[in-house]
Amino acid sequence: IVNRATEENTADKTKDVNALNGAYQTKRNALDDKLDSVDKSKAQEEKELKELYAGLRASGFKSGVKRGTARGSIVPSLIDNLNKNENTSIEEAHKNYIESIDAINSEIDKLNEQKDVALEELDIKYASDLEKQIAKLKQERDSTVAKYVKYNNDVDEKERKYAIKRQFEVDEYLKKKEKMRLQKEEQQREYEAKYGYSGVKQQNYSERYKLAYDFYMSLDANIAESALDASPNMKYYLGNYYDKLKSALSKRTSDTSIRKYF
Repeated sequence: IVNRATEENTADKTKDVNALNGAYQTKRNALDDKLDSVDKSKAQEEKELKELYAGLRASGFKSGVKRGTARGSIVPSLIDNLNKNENTSIEEAHKNYIESIDAINSEIDKLNEQKDVALEELDIKYASDLEKQIAKLKQERDSTVAKYVKYNNDVDEKERKYAIKRQFEVDEYLKKKEKMRLQKEEQQREYEAKYGYSGVKQQNYSERYKLAYDFYMSLDANIAESALDASPNMKYYLGNYYDKLKSALSKRTSDTSIRKYF
């Protein structure tokens, strides 16, 4: 976020700084041109003054020659005054030149100050803009994160509700299936109790009965029936044949008791 904001901020700031420097350079070039113009004007003015006073001196000397006063005091005095006036004019021109240069340099200094102030204001502005941009991007990030957190929470809640519903439906299906299985087993038991086993099952339980019958018949008649009662698993093992075996052992016990009695 900081890098992104800094890159955008730097690009915008660079554009504004370049525009400011361009405007400054245009004004500075104009002031530099004024300096060059003042320098040229000074040189031209000094040249013209020297030419003017040289001409005046020559004219005064020629006029004195014509009048016959060239060797007197009049012409030298005139020449001396012209020299003084030339020096005064040149000094005045130089003074004006210095004032012009100072004024232009003052403008340059003022322009430089304005540039520095403008650059400082740009630094402050873009530093503030950078903070605002970072804050804005962070707010966008937090808003996006909150949006996806809410979305994920909604998805999790839907998945949780779906899992609960699905588990309920599975449990109900298993209960129904188990109930149907028990009902079917009960119906099968009732049918087999009434009509007996059939097919492979009848053959299987017949073999079980034969094995159990041979075993318990091999025991003493007085303990065989008690031994069967002590083995509750035999009810499951023999199924409908359990009662048949118990009846056979009970009858055997009764017959043995009768024989002993007689």
